[in-house]
Amino acid sequence: MRLTLALLFEKLPNGNIFRGKHKLNPKIRNWMKRETLADIQREEANMQILRHHYLTKQEVKGYRYDMGLEREFVRSKIELRRKNFPANIYLEDRMGRLRIKDSWEKYFD
Repeated sequence: MRLTLALLFEKLPNGNIFRGKHKLNPKIRNWMKRETLADIQREEANMQILRHHYLTKQEVKGYRYDMGLEREFVRSKIELRRKNFPANIYLEDRMGRLRIKDSWEKYFD
C-alpha cells in the first residue's frame, strides 16, 4: 500500500525518460560540481604549460646538438636507409661469365 501511494504521486514525463523533449534530467550533485571544477582546472594547467614553454626551439636544438643526439639521430636514419636499400650490383659481376674469349695472359700483363 505504501509503495503504491509513493508511485502514484510521483509525476514522470511522457515517453522515454532518458531521451527526447520530455526527458528526465538528473539532479546536479555537489560531487558532480567538484569533478567538473577539477577537470577545468586540470585543462587550464595543461594549457598554461603549452602556452609557456620552458625552452625555446633554439634552446632545444642546441641541447640536442650538445648531447650528440642530433648527430646520432641522423646517423641512425642513414643506417636505416642503407639497410633497406639493396646492395650495389655491378655489370662485371653479372656478365663476367660471358667473357670466354679473353685470354688469361691479358690479365697478368
